[in-house]
Amino acid sequence: IDLTERINAIEATYHSLQGIFDLSAKKIELNTLRSDSEIQEFWNDPDSAQKTMKRIAQLNNQINEWDEIATEIEG
Repeated sequence: IDLTERINAIEATYHSLQGIFDLSAKKIELNTLRSDSEIQEFWNDPDSAQKTMKRIAQLNNQINEWDEIATEIEG
C-alpha cells in the first residue's frame, strides 16, 4: 500500500469513528455541565459537584484529544 492509500484509509477510519465517538453529543454534555456548574447552588451538594467537575475534566480531555487527532489528520 502506498502512502496515499494509507492516508486515505486513516481518514476513512477517523470519519467512521467520529460517529461512534459522537463528538457533538460530548460537546453538548460538556456545555450543559459547565452551565450547571455556574449555578450558585451547585456546591450545595459537594459530592455531586465533585462528580460533575470530574466528568467535565473527562469530557474536556476526550474532546481535546479528538481535536488533536483531527488536526493531525486534516492537516
